[in-house]
Amino acid sequence: MAHYLMWPKTFFHPFGDMAPVHLTEYIPPERPADLLLLGFRDPINMLFTVHTESEAVNISRKLDFTCCDSEPAVLELWPLFFDFFLTQASFDIIVSQCRKRLKILKSSQSWRRSKSGSQFKMSTRDTLQQLRHHWMRYTEFAHLSSGKKDEAKRTFLTDMQDTRALCDDDCLMAVMRSAGLYSRDALPAVSEHFNHLWSPGVHSMKFADFEGATLVNPTPFYSASGNGFFVHKVTNGLVLFHLAEVACRSWSSKSTGGKKLPSSKDLVDVAQSQFKDWCNSFRTAAPMGRSRVVFRFFVGDALNLCRAFHHRASTSSNYQGVYCGVHRFLPPYSNLTPTNTPTIRQSARLSHST
Repeated sequence: MAHYLMWPKTFFHPFGDMAPVHLTEYIPPERPADLLLLGFRDPINMLFTVHTESEAVNISRKLDFTCCDSEPAVLELWPLFFDFFLTQASFDIIVSQCRKRLKILKSSQSWRRSKSGSQFKMSTRDTLQQLRHHWMRYTEFAHLSSGKKDEAKRTFLTDMQDTRALCDDDCLMAVMRSAGLYSRDALPAVSEHFNHLWSPGVHSMKFADFEGATLVNPTPFYSASGNGFFVHKVTNGLVLFHLAEVACRSWSSKSTGGKKLPSSKDLVDVAQSQFKDWCNSFRTAAPMGRSRVVFRFFVGDALNLCRAFHHRASTSSNYQGVYCGVHRFLPPYSNLTPTNTPTIRQSARLSHST
């Protein structure tokens, strides 16, 4: 029987809602790690895993991450990844990097032959096309007329304020959870930072950092939900870091003769410090073109990807009778590996991606 087409309203989740975990914690250090991340949302867990392993002694195994998400826009440091508004310098970085990638993304073959292609692999041609589509939109955003840029900014701000009006205590609880046992002590700082984030759209509490951040970040502007601000109300970059570190420092501080509650600036500083350490570890462990760390990306439904993995493991052939998402046919797999994935990590947001 025919039914009306119901197109569900979705929100854009640019990153997860919990602090990262060590993905290879329970895999013997002498064994290569193949990991399938379902609804992975962001690279923070992978950065943290590489950082943790780089800190360990005599662990230099190969890491192979297969990342699945139904939202192509999440396949995209700090201000570029976390902030809603950017300075001109940060905006220029996005545009220049996208242009570089587009030059080598003319075809699947040209991507595989590049240095980026040896480390960042696309599981399907559709994934490659989706990524190229978003990179093109980011570069085209820079060439919009002044009138269209102003209109986009007005739409973005209006949608942002409408989302802000929906926020409740749940928006604070996710960040407080990252502070662990010190969550109650962190509440005043978390609340202050939340109100700050939804005003200038920038995480940093330093005036110099958000004074010039007046340009719309095109990465959250374009998503599968549409053009505008469709970011979910609980989105907050601080949730991705271990905030117990700063809370513990402040709680044990003797400078004021006793307990000192952390400030919102303290939270941002420790988050940026952790992010910098993780990126430095990744840069050392995963040099472009000769890396022991490999990333494979798939844009589509997580359950369909699992079905395709199962079919290939059973028959040694690619399964063609599967769709990668709603109203999108999955082209033949070009890089669907590995066939035996010993570790599967499920995102808390998996329900939003399937």
